[in-house]
Amino acid sequence: MLYNEDRIITDKVEIDARQSIFSAAGRLAVAEAKRHGLPITYTAKGRIIKEYADGKLEILGTVKPDVRIPARSITLK
Repeated sequence: MLYNEDRIITDKVEIDARQSIFSAAGRLAVAEAKRHGLPITYTAKGRIIKEYADGKLEILGTVKPDVRIPARSITLK
């Protein structure tokens, strides 16, 4: 798909709706992986964690805390 400025989503309601769908899809993917006995990897409290289907946790490393990006506005031509 080619980049098209006319397709940039700027409507907060649509952004929130899409985020809700993406979050639900992620939760379903994790549940499906666990159902098949596959481990999942995620971050929590600055740690990279691998969680196995039996509940065992393995700490793989650490990550920097979330970086906050201040809100700003841009103008598209």
